[in-house]
Amino acid sequence: MIDLLIKSCLLVWPLGHFLDVRVGDSFIIPLLDILASTLLFSSIPRIIKSIKVIKKDPLFLPIIFFLTISALSLLLRIPDLGFAGIIRPSLYLLRLITYLSLYFTFKVYHLKKYTDHLKLSVVIFVIFGLIQYLFSPNMSFIKYIGFDDHFYRLIGTLLDPNFTGAILASLSIFLISSGYLKLGLVLLIPLALTFSRASYISYFLPLFTYSLIKKKYLLFILPALLGLVVLFAPKPFGEGVNLFRTFSIFSRIGSAQQGLTFFVQRPIFGWGYNTLITDTGRVGIDNSYIFLLATTGILGFVSFIIFLIKAFMCKTLPVRLALMSILVHAMFNNTIFFPWILAFVVILLVKDEK
Repeated sequence: MIDLLIKSCLLVWPLGHFLDVRVGDSFIIPLLDILASTLLFSSIPRIIKSIKVIKKDPLFLPIIFFLTISALSLLLRIPDLGFAGIIRPSLYLLRLITYLSLYFTFKVYHLKKYTDHLKLSVVIFVIFGLIQYLFSPNMSFIKYIGFDDHFYRLIGTLLDPNFTGAILASLSIFLISSGYLKLGLVLLIPLALTFSRASYISYFLPLFTYSLIKKKYLLFILPALLGLVVLFAPKPFGEGVNLFRTFSIFSRIGSAQQGLTFFVQRPIFGWGYNTLITDTGRVGIDNSYIFLLATTGILGFVSFIIFLIKAFMCKTLPVRLALMSILVHAMFNNTIFFPWILAFVVILLVKDEK
């Protein structure tokens, strides 16, 4: 049962929003969420049985601490919002708890046994992205199902060029720093076709870091190769393929300013994990760190930073660089808490120790 659930999660992950389950007109539950929750629930007996070993894991206490603060930030809003008002945010909190707790599930069930499924998952993710770009570059129709429309950008199964680009950038960095240069170079093509500036930046910074650490200065030419793909890729129309577009920049600045305003108003525990949609009608904040400050306060933010520091201390260089890529990307989008990326990060963290 557990074996089947793990394999199902790994093979459903690359299909993204293609397997969403719609409840009513506006509520969407990704199939990945359902499978992940089922997997975690089914693995609880094994986790409890292995609790002595799990407690020794360097990420055990940081994960528990962060999840506790996140839950407490939401519970403290009950007097203001009522139980009905925290139902929707509670589902997002449950998602966060589920994915981070899968770290322990994958530990006790030895994720390394599923390396072939992980590889297949990545291949499917990349192939579907390229198929979408080549055969359906005009994705304006997805605005009718609640997503932003995109023209001549690789958005893949996640239906978003930024989140797709974040994963491609992190994967490429991981492969290159693990010694698989050719495979990492292959991912440059789909990464370039996302036309996601945040993804480019999240690729360049860890790449330069790795080049300096290992003194592999020839890797400095990779940004030029990515630039060539961008230069020769078709750009018939649309603001999205214009790398000098300014609308999204000002939008993110406004989002950050509003998020910091919320933080100042409730600096200790914040407004409650993912409650801003209830309070303001906004879906979220385009920066994972400001999102944490606004929704879980300084306590939630500090607990998350502790978690990150512990993760960097106990993981190998390829994992740290791949994680660095995601963390850089999170300065421009609420990347970390996007379910497919959260799952991706958990898998990275389980991958190995230093």
